Amino acid sequence: MSHVYSFEEFLAEGKMTVKRKYTDSYPAMTVGDLAPVREKIISFIAEKGQVTVNELKEFISLMNEEIGTKTTYDWVRKNGTYFNRKGLGEKQVITLSAVGKKVHTAYKKNEV
Repeated sequence: MSHVYSFEEFLAEGKMTVKRKYTDSYPAMTVGDLAPVREKIISFIAEKGQVTVNELKEFISLMNEEIGTKTTYDWVRKNGTYFNRKGLGEKQVITLSAVGKKVHTAYKKNEV
């Protein structure tokens, strides 16, 4: 019976590992499998390569109108592990960090 999961498989079903566990001091990092806002923002940045703060704010406002969410630019600040920032103020350029790239590739694998 392939549809019966062990307890460990059941717990890990909705998670993606983006950083492996090397020691107890540096535990593995997992993220949830289903996060539509995260996936849309990360996919947008991955598609463009790099975006400015104004472009990202405009995309977030258009995304809010499209899917009816209330996401703000604060989401990007709170989830900074996915992004690298260069520059200051409105001229700041945002790209994906190593963790953001891993989340994007893991999402694309699960999408197929």
